[in-house]
Amino acid sequence: MDTNKIHELVDAYITRLLKVRGASVHTGRAYQGDILNFLDFCKAHEKDPLDLDSRTIREYFAYLKGRTAASTLSRRIAALRGFYGYLKQEAVIRDNPWASIRGPKQPKNLPEFLTVPEASNLVEKPDQKTPMGARDRAILEVLYGCGLRVSELVGLNVDAVDFKRAVVHVKGKGAKYRDVPLGELAAGALERYLEARPKLLKPGHLDEPALFLNRFGRRLSARSVRRLLDKYAFMAGVNRHVHPHVLRHSYATHMLQGGADLRAIQELLGHSRISTTQKYTHLTLSGMRRVYASTHPRAKRHETKEEDEK
Repeated sequence: MDTNKIHELVDAYITRLLKVRGASVHTGRAYQGDILNFLDFCKAHEKDPLDLDSRTIREYFAYLKGRTAASTLSRRIAALRGFYGYLKQEAVIRDNPWASIRGPKQPKNLPEFLTVPEASNLVEKPDQKTPMGARDRAILEVLYGCGLRVSELVGLNVDAVDFKRAVVHVKGKGAKYRDVPLGELAAGALERYLEARPKLLKPGHLDEPALFLNRFGRRLSARSVRRLLDKYAFMAGVNRHVHPHVLRHSYATHMLQGGADLRAIQELLGHSRISTTQKYTHLTLSGMRRVYASTHPRAKRHETKEEDEK
């Protein structure tokens, strides 16, 4: 195996993944690491990665067992299936040995979400009298009010906000764009922030296009958003970890509980498959079961009978 050649192929595949398939930089970096990890395994076990057999793949699974979470293992398989599919397409190999390999079944964990009072209390914690406070309030209002992923939020530019149409033009996964309605509270918070935003700009970066700025006047990072969310969750007395996706989950759950159509929520969230959105129905169904159990006379039949017998 020519090590330089195989690494050039990895680089070419990742470039294609990013530019043609529209994968995020995060996904590209993760896939590259997964592929290189397998190549290191092949090198350590004197296996030719361009001439694989099922035994080598089984040995790799055995190597990963106990070291890798099910979700990570599924991603690694997807990365290798895609890479070897690319090698087949480029006529480097005849068959893709990973084509029929599927990852382990993922546990169906229900998404965490805040109650409406919890979400409202958290979002309203920043002090809008300061530029940073105005920024933080706008960030929280947009996360909860628009249901954006944190990567979508920090990727917003100033020109993505359309106050006239009351929408935010969002670049989602796979470089797919969508317009998300901008609620009155989120729009108001953004207007106040944009008035204060010039105070956050620094000499030499006055033309910074990013909507949300850090203290250096440059684009805010996802890590910074997570930190500020931890800060305001603590201030709001939310006694559990609140990551940005919790606000996205809260957005979807509260919309569904309010009667929104599942297809509409799918579009708003930017989900490519309705099955991804359907996880929120489990949350609302569990809530409806509790309401039914506590209110319907037939649901309380056994309890009533017990009371009569006392």
